[in-house]
This record gives sequence, C-alpha cells and structure tokens, in this order.
Amino acid sequence: MDQPEPLFVAHRPRARLAITVVGVAAGLGAVAWYVHSPAPLPTAEEHVVASTPAGVPVHLGVFAAGTELDRSLTLHRVRVEVDSEMPVEVEPLLCRGGSFRVTTDPGAFCEELVGTEDEALGNGDTVVLRVSGAQPGTVSIARVRLAFGEGVQRGVRPAGAPSRVVVLSR
Repeated sequence: MDQPEPLFVAHRPRARLAITVVGVAAGLGAVAWYVHSPAPLPTAEEHVVASTPAGVPVHLGVFAAGTELDRSLTLHRVRVEVDSEMPVEVEPLLCRGGSFRVTTDPGAFCEELVGTEDEALGNGDTVVLRVSGAQPGTVSIARVRLAFGEGVQRGVRPAGAPSRVVVLSR
C-alpha cells in the first residue's frame, strides 16, 4: 500500500506582503488625515465696517481669540483676499493682549502690535488688518484665512469676520 503524502499549507508571500502594504498605507493615510485636519476656527457673518480719510490707516479687529478659542495656535501666515476699486494696502497684524473692532490708534488697545508670521495666537489676542488707501473708494475684505499649527496638526482655515472699509476724500 502506498503511503499518502503529508498535507502542507503553501505560504503565499505575495499575499502577506500585499496585506502588510495595505495596512501600512491605511495607517499612514489616517496619520496624514489627522495632521492636516484641525478643527475649524470661529467665524462671524456680521461685517466689520469702517471709514477713514484717504492716507489715514484704519485698523480692523477681524478675529479675536477670546475664551471660545481654548486652543494653542501658532500662526504661520494670514491670507487676505481684497476686492477694491482703487489701490489699497492691507497688512495683517497681531494685537497682543487686547481687542477692538475699529480704531486708528491700536496702541490704546494692544499691549503690543506685531507681525503674524510664526507668532503664537493666545487667549486675549486679536488678528488685525491695517487698511490704508491714498484715494477714495470702497474696499471689501473676505474673512482672513489662517495658516496655523496646533500641536502636530497643520491647516488653513477661515476665521473671524469679513470687513468693508470706505476711504473718504480729504
């Protein structure tokens, strides 16, 4: 009588490799999604409205990091989209330790007024736009878009309120 051959299971290294690659890719995808998906920032519908004489800069507080922003953010860049009928300068700034809606003298409200690049945005700070035009006209500014880091997360999110400035003739 012939002896039956022992049973054995053939290993499929390609199948194991494919399962490993898919698992690693899914894990890396989840990490990438988490890193690039920080929570949204508070926004407002009501416009910040101001008027100023030609040649006189006006400062608009467009995003106040009050108590509702219980997060630690590092600003990398503030993106500003401007629609204007005349040449205008719009500069994003960070008001440390203060908050206001509209002023021509931010020093009265801010402990310090600094640029926004690579600055920490903390509770009690405000993102400010300095708007200056040499000619009369109307300036519409969309909500700022903050490029920021929050721990390991990175993102660009709209924040605060849109604004409108009327530059008056002298």
